[in-house]
Amino acid sequence: MANTAEELADIQKYQEKLEKRREYNRLYMANKRANDPEFYAKQKQYNAQRKREIYNKDEEYVAKQKAYNKLWNEKQKAEANRIRELIEKSN
Repeated sequence: MANTAEELADIQKYQEKLEKRREYNRLYMANKRANDPEFYAKQKQYNAQRKREIYNKDEEYVAKQKAYNKLWNEKQKAEANRIRELIEKSN
């Protein structure tokens, strides 16, 4: 089954976005590891402290943040699934 031009453009845009993000992350992490061997330990400690600070705050804020994150994640997953289905259809 053939995809429309718009669907093909969406697929191409999505794949380019993923590859661009992967390449950036590879370079970023390689540079971080090269320049700071203790980066992982520092980052883990920072993340734990940040979570403690967030979750010790107002419960209403935390509930709103969780709801927002859930909606955003669902939206991103839906878009990714739509693109994957288009890719599968075209194969």
